[in-house]
Amino acid sequence: MKYLNEYSESNFDLLINDKIIAPSHPDNPVIVGSDQVIYWRDLYNEIKKWHSKYLELNLNRNTPLILYGHKEANFLVSIYACITYKIPFIPIDIIYPMERLLEIASLSNTPYYYDVINNQFKTTNIDYIEFDEDNVAYIMFTSGSTGKPKGVVIGRESVYDLMRWMYNDFKLGEEPIFMNQALFNFDLSMYETFGTLVYGGTCICISQETTTDSEKFYQVLNHYQPTVWVSTPSFSYKQLISQNFNYSFLKNLKHFLFCGEILSKNLVKHLRKRFPSSIIYNTYGPTEATVATTLIEISDQHLHSDMELLPIGESRSGSTLTLENDEIVISGSHVMRKYIGAKTEDNNKLTINQHGMRSFRTGDIGKLIDNIWYCFGRKDNQIKLNGYRIELHEIEERLMNLSIVDSAVVLPLKKEDGSIVRLIAFCKFKTIINKENLVDLLKKNLPAYMIPSEFISIDNFPVTNNSKVDTKYLLSIYNNNECEVVK
Repeated sequence: MKYLNEYSESNFDLLINDKIIAPSHPDNPVIVGSDQVIYWRDLYNEIKKWHSKYLELNLNRNTPLILYGHKEANFLVSIYACITYKIPFIPIDIIYPMERLLEIASLSNTPYYYDVINNQFKTTNIDYIEFDEDNVAYIMFTSGSTGKPKGVVIGRESVYDLMRWMYNDFKLGEEPIFMNQALFNFDLSMYETFGTLVYGGTCICISQETTTDSEKFYQVLNHYQPTVWVSTPSFSYKQLISQNFNYSFLKNLKHFLFCGEILSKNLVKHLRKRFPSSIIYNTYGPTEATVATTLIEISDQHLHSDMELLPIGESRSGSTLTLENDEIVISGSHVMRKYIGAKTEDNNKLTINQHGMRSFRTGDIGKLIDNIWYCFGRKDNQIKLNGYRIELHEIEERLMNLSIVDSAVVLPLKKEDGSIVRLIAFCKFKTIINKENLVDLLKKNLPAYMIPSEFISIDNFPVTNNSKVDTKYLLSIYNNNECEVVK
């Protein structure tokens, strides 16, 4: 594909034409949804049908559109339609309550959303204000430190860079079959979304209902035999309890592609035993850098090195990583344009470097050793749980917005290796409440993965000499069972 060089809109159009309008293998499935299978030969017609309904809204092309669904085939159809017709899209999964969708619609001035399940465009009753960015591909909303979600604006040039990087460096084989279980509002899923497109492959969209039922999950995997496994390390670790998670059952699984969390040596050793001939890739990067910015194939040398952590690799072509006070700074055309709905401090993370490239301060501690990058964790109050990026402050804000809560602190419970097990909320309550009712109240504004596993009732928060909440003490009373757990 000669046009996979420097970004231009004409090159992007050529790519779309080559892959969607004139597919090389029309009889292969392109999308295996939870509800139907769509083949490459039918994809362009499905996109045109979707677009004809969209045109009835009579929207400006730069107007963002929310896509609201789960793992239905039309979710991917709508994404591909938005990319084809240059419509900025905002993916939101149905695990988010409608209140969350409307909050995001208000922040992004989005007047309509596409109800994937019912194949309908619906109003948000939000007045449209013209979007001030051109050629935006998508806006990915993440947890915000102000208590509200914030939108990461990703340009079409960044998506093109992602596709070019995947095609040139990942070497995933001819017509790869991607296993997709990450929600489409989690940017990890953009690997499968755009990898399917650039390789002319297949995306198996597996619902949460299926992934939580081991028998159903492996029935689907056995039937479609994926060649590329994309997930967080946590998701793969959970699969180790299944006897079917091995090479004899998944004979075509040649590549593991990890991102979103620290990849442990222990997990890789397990995978080596079960899939001895598979290639294991570790990648790193925040949502603000269009999924990821580094890549490395994990070797036996990495596993047996003296380093406790596995490397995150080398930066991709066109990207530069530097350190400022040990913090990783990413520069390149794949860095986001800006935030939506973020406070000033967040937008200050985005700068223009001396070469005129967008740069993002990640908040991650890193180190360059023998020209290979390592990441040692977060500087701030942002964590990752099962691959989901979470601002603990947002959960605290939601708790304190409840009339029954006076104050709250949410802390992650970690294993010895630093991985996060669950979230614990320490609350000073105004009135007595049970856990079930408390969770129900939080579900109105938070997705399930952001709701703490346990709630601890305390009379007053302990403080340090610096007048800050003594989080070490809170965790110690929890670990020593010296606290009152809300039942």
